[in-house]
Amino acid sequence: MERLFQWLEQDAALKEASSAYENGKIYGVYGLGGSAKSAYAAHVLAKTDKNAVIVVPTTEQVNGWLTDLQYFSPQLRVYTYPLVQHTVFTTTTKSLELAAKQMEALTALRGSRQAVVVATAEDNL
Repeated sequence: MERLFQWLEQDAALKEASSAYENGKIYGVYGLGGSAKSAYAAHVLAKTDKNAVIVVPTTEQVNGWLTDLQYFSPQLRVYTYPLVQHTVFTTTTKSLELAAKQMEALTALRGSRQAVVVATAEDNL
């Protein structure tokens, strides 16, 4: 796997993405498909101690990213930020369990140890 990462790091766009993340900038990676994107993200995340929020389009992709990140970098603390239900007047969580998971993810981001949160853009934005 390390050989794959060495090969990927030769790509100028991926070098730029790694550098941007390491310098605290927001960056999107396009063009890698399937688990290649999450494998590379896990590799970059494992090289630093910075927090990250990964936003993906659908809930199914959240589950895929969680599985991949835990497989490729099991030492990472990975959380989800569950969906919320929007109403005209207020935003409420679907259950106390989801509210607890949201608080856990936000607390982890504020902590002193590295945390990775995977969320969907479906309903959170």
